[in-house]
Order: sequence, then C-alpha cells, then structure tokens
Amino acid sequence: MKAFDKTFTKYGVEAYPYYHKDDVYGRIIVKSLPSDDRDENTVFRIIFKVEHCSVHITDIPLIGCENKGYGSVAMRTLIKHSINKGYLGITGLLSYRDKDHISRLISFYAKNSFDIKLFFA
Repeated sequence: MKAFDKTFTKYGVEAYPYYHKDDVYGRIIVKSLPSDDRDENTVFRIIFKVEHCSVHITDIPLIGCENKGYGSVAMRTLIKHSINKGYLGITGLLSYRDKDHISRLISFYAKNSFDIKLFFA
C-alpha cells in the first residue's frame, strides 16, 4: 500500500489516506491511525476501476464511519491520485440499493464538485 500525506477531516480529525491496487481494482483507503495493514483502522474506502483513461467508482461500502468527513478525505485523495496519473475523469453510478439514501449521496457528490445527472426509467 502506498501512503499519502496525513490530512484532516472537516472536523479537524487526523486521517491517513492510502492507495492499494490488486489485479483489477484500485482502492483509496482512509485510516484513523497510520497502518500498512489494509484492514486495520480503516474508516472509509472507495473502490474503483480504471477504464479508458478514466476512473470509474464501483463501490463505496459503508463501514460505520459515515458523516464524519472521511468520505471527503477519500474523494479528495482519489481526485489528486487521478490527476497525478493523468486520468481524464471520474465517473460512477448509483445502484438501486442506494435508493434509501439517494439525497445524502447527491449531497456528498455535489459538495465534492461532481456533476450529477439523474436518469429515471
């Protein structure tokens, strides 16, 4: 795992973002304390795939540390990582299982400067 610089949440809490890649997926992992163990002290995780010179977010699993600023730390790290790698954009889709918290997700992506397009079938 590659460690990024220590940063802070909007509440002033220390956060330690890391990048991990396996054969298919990349992960931005935010930890409450520094650790090279992928699961130890993890408070937030973004899972993504690089497709056609762009990052596609495949999942942001809920692990019980929501609404504490860790998601924004992870998203800022993903954006910086994508810029440094020369990727052309970041995309993602909301799934049907997200329907119960769609307004919270729209707010999260909007405050992190994402353009949101909703399509209803």
